[in-house]
Amino acid sequence: MAARASPSSYSPAWGTATGSTILIADDDAVIRSLCCRTLQQDGATVFEAEDGEAALRLIEDHDDIDLVITDLTMPRLGGHEVAEVLSVFRPGLPVLAMSGTAHKMEPDRRLPVLAKPFSAAALIAVTREMRLRAREVRIWADEKRAQARELYQIAAAMQKTNPGPPEKIDLVAVGRELMKRGHPNLTRAAARPPLRSRAPSPTISGPGS
Repeated sequence: MAARASPSSYSPAWGTATGSTILIADDDAVIRSLCCRTLQQDGATVFEAEDGEAALRLIEDHDDIDLVITDLTMPRLGGHEVAEVLSVFRPGLPVLAMSGTAHKMEPDRRLPVLAKPFSAAALIAVTREMRLRAREVRIWADEKRAQARELYQIAAAMQKTNPGPPEKIDLVAVGRELMKRGHPNLTRAAARPPLRSRAPSPTISGPGS
């Protein structure tokens, strides 16, 4: 398992990845190394993982990871599985996918995709954008957790006044109660559109996966 963190001595200007901790997961050692070097030069601390299992183990051991960049197709666990697990257990942690077949994929706002091959400039630009979004994602996740607690409280209060089977929740009644309260989170969207690189030279290339 490849797993290492190496801070950069580079001192970039405002707006770079300075202070960020990024995890790169890719089974291609060449692409992984090029991505790590590029992001380190942009001021980030970078962890490496050679597959999805190694990536999840690193995330379990490190609470300071700000962004996960993962290839979609890897041995053992792929990027889709990593993103799905993190969406439940680390909902505030943004994930960016990489794929050599991105042009064939249906857009999925839940998982932005960077098409391979991509340039160093494209990787830096997308990483900075994801870093800016990370705070919004964390706020959204906190709001969703708060909303979930509120929903459970509403349902529990309704069950006290309308006794019935303990596992039975009147979903329509809960929805009407939310509407009555004018819940602000109902109109808030957490859109994360797909990201495509324009691949200016020089490109980071390798076998598409």
